[in-house]
Amino acid sequence: MVWLLNAGLIASLCGLALGFATPISSLLSCGFMLAVNSVQYGYGKIGHDILPVLAPLFMAFSGWGDAYSVDNKLGIRYPGRAWCQALFAVVIGMAMITAAWPKLSTGWMRLDGSAVHGEVVNYYFGYGSKAKLAPVLMASTPGIAWEFLDWATVGIELAFIVACIKRRWFQVTCAVACLFHLGILLSMDLCHPYNVIAYSAFFPMATAVRRAQWWLPLSMLLALIVCPWHGFQEFVGQAIIFTGAILAAAWLVRRETKGL
Repeated sequence: MVWLLNAGLIASLCGLALGFATPISSLLSCGFMLAVNSVQYGYGKIGHDILPVLAPLFMAFSGWGDAYSVDNKLGIRYPGRAWCQALFAVVIGMAMITAAWPKLSTGWMRLDGSAVHGEVVNYYFGYGSKAKLAPVLMASTPGIAWEFLDWATVGIELAFIVACIKRRWFQVTCAVACLFHLGILLSMDLCHPYNVIAYSAFFPMATAVRRAQWWLPLSMLLALIVCPWHGFQEFVGQAIIFTGAILAAAWLVRRETKGL
């Protein structure tokens, strides 16, 4: 049974990657990913990968099969529907609220100590994190900076639901969040690339694809040099986070020079 689900997932993802019958491939990809994850999570650990799992569902009828696809070569056109991305943005905003609310309700914002500092110390000494930035941060970061990181963490998570009002605001929030995920990776050795993948649905990727010859090798090189080796799968996740941070920084600089 499990191998049938995996075979279906691989086939549907190949169809999605090639842009063949894109709406159908999108819906099948989401369905098979949910089924495979349900089986996997039944054995214990639950991951944080729901956003890229849901992305094909919301994007299925958004017109994302119109370029770089087999459908395009066959002359099949799909009308763009902006509400698909808007609805996905709201879902991401609601997901981020579920991350922010426990922090707000359990003293994360208290001024008599830093939650982020505690997390960095806990992961480095308690869990044996090999994050290379952690010793530097613990030795040289002043208390007010740690407190700023506490508030900034919650602020970024709450910003998503507000930023849904305007497309440009949401893009800026996603870009800043990509840099935020890189900070988590470097300071706590926590690799969660799934949100970065979901954020990419809100950016035009044509320019990024054309310039992949410089940012892709750079991302892999940085992941190899800066991050400890935990296996190939972890390396791919680290490279995705570096890719998201590089492209986000480039996009923010470009928007700043043109005016947000």
